[in-house]
Amino acid sequence: MRHKRIALALAVLSFLCFPAYLFAHGPAAQTFTSITREGYDADLDYDILTLETNQGGSFTFNLFTDLSRRQPIQFTDLWVRLMAGEDVDGKRGETLFAGPIYKTEFGGAGFLYNFAKAGKYTLGVRYNDNGKPGQDKTVTEASFPLTVVTTPEGAGFTFGNEFFLGVLVGLVAGYLLKFRLKKWSLEPISK
Repeated sequence: MRHKRIALALAVLSFLCFPAYLFAHGPAAQTFTSITREGYDADLDYDILTLETNQGGSFTFNLFTDLSRRQPIQFTDLWVRLMAGEDVDGKRGETLFAGPIYKTEFGGAGFLYNFAKAGKYTLGVRYNDNGKPGQDKTVTEASFPLTVVTTPEGAGFTFGNEFFLGVLVGLVAGYLLKFRLKKWSLEPISK
């Protein structure tokens, strides 16, 4: 009975110590803004403070009537195109990603991306409203210039929350397995 209480306490402690795992996305660390031809405020939120190579981050898209950001504009999905380089003299860079992103009922529209190389990128977005079948319409389009920097040396592996959560799960599993082996009258393997 004692080991069950300890396992329960460790499980509760893990959820209290790691609140980031209870939510799908954290707050935006930086926001990119583009004013569309219609005068709308298209926002691109990125969940990490800097755009760095080999560091996966989450992009989230929002659309507002103006810069006050009080009145959101409804859209059902996006068409996103991520290009290496900038639009220069009408020539586009290499397309790295192009595809639809659907707005979820809870949380909004977004995707994860990991930049392999440092440099300048352009993220083009078309906001669509497919509210009624057969009445597809483009709400607006926006373009976001992005600059990705090289990850500083020595910033590869860190002992983050994932590492400590793994250690905690391993300890709990080992603790419970020890009592399960005793119940089955099996001896733990030893040299």
